[in-house]
Amino acid sequence: MQCVLEKLVGEQVLVRSLLGLPLDTTIIDVRDFLLFTTNGVIPICNVPGVEYFNPSIDIKLKDLRKSSGECACCEDPLANFLKTKIGQFISLEYIQSTPLTGGTITGVGEGILLLDESPTIWGAYSLCNITRVIQ
Repeated sequence: MQCVLEKLVGEQVLVRSLLGLPLDTTIIDVRDFLLFTTNGVIPICNVPGVEYFNPSIDIKLKDLRKSSGECACCEDPLANFLKTKIGQFISLEYIQSTPLTGGTITGVGEGILLLDESPTIWGAYSLCNITRVIQ
């Protein structure tokens, strides 16, 4: 997620939080696994997703690789599953998300799912925070 957020420095975004409420803010900086915004500093581990509005931002995802650590049992199988669904519309929920988020899968990389949510909104979501995918 840190690599994605680094691409969004200076952009107005909606940060999805573990509380479920989106935070409309501008990203000032990203460093040391912290997200510095116009509304405060957020530990990146508490950011399950971010929505952005600039279509010219090109987010390059790291290739999938076998994970290790606490997210491996969720992240690897989910990433492999979602990779087979690129180009398809899905809805997803993540910890405390209300309502569900939906969009067309445009990319899956190490720990990240990219969605085209509408003609003007794109999203990046942490795979280890996704709790359900609806096809």
